[in-house]
Formats: sequence, structure tokens, C-alpha cells
Amino acid sequence: MKGFIFMICKITYIAFDGTEFSDAAKCKEYEEKQLTEKEVFLEREAKTVGENLWCKYFPDISPQNVKLKSGQELHWLEKEIPEIILKSDIHPSLEMIKRDILSLSEKSGTRLLEKLNFEEIRKQCQ
Repeated sequence: MKGFIFMICKITYIAFDGTEFSDAAKCKEYEEKQLTEKEVFLEREAKTVGENLWCKYFPDISPQNVKLKSGQELHWLEKEIPEIILKSDIHPSLEMIKRDILSLSEKSGTRLLEKLNFEEIRKQCQ
């Protein structure tokens, strides 16, 4: 009589950051939570960058103390950039503003540039 061989098949679900789960639903829930946290961080970063741009190009005027609801920050920054370009004494180019965004936001500057609608910003600057 031959012995029996028992095998166990184990499925592992791996989230985008390498975290492992044995359950697909928990893996999906974890990834969604991580994405939400990244988006919230990016929105906050957009407001901070906007305030810093304002301070750079309007040093004599303190930034407007704007109360924004969560999720409005990127849209607000898109509205602030044309204001800065058109009303600042320096009249920075859109390329200068992009470089400033990268330098003011070392962690997420590239993601901010990807999220901002520069075609719309360009139209508002004309």
C-alpha cells in the first residue's frame, strides 16, 4: 500500500505595496484605504503648495486664508495659478510654476503636476 500525499494549496493576495493577504476582499479593502489616504495627502499638499507659491510671488501680501472642504484643494490650486501668473509683478511662466511645484513639494510634486489640468490653466492665462 502506497502512502498518501497531502498537498495544501495556499493563495496569497499581494497589495501594490507588497503587503500580503490570504483574503481577496481584505486585500482590496486595504488597497482602497491606501489610495484614499494618498489622495487626501495630495489634496493637502496642493493647498500648501498654493500658499507657498502665493508667498513667493506676492511677498507683501499674506496668502488668503481659504477654508476649503476636503477634495477642493486641487481645483483651488488650478484657479490660483492663473492669478499668480497674471497678477504677480514677476509674471512667471507656466514652466516656472511647474518647476516651483516640483521644488515646493518634493514628495508629491510629480503627482501634483499629473493631476493639475494645465490645458485649462493655460486657457485662463490668456
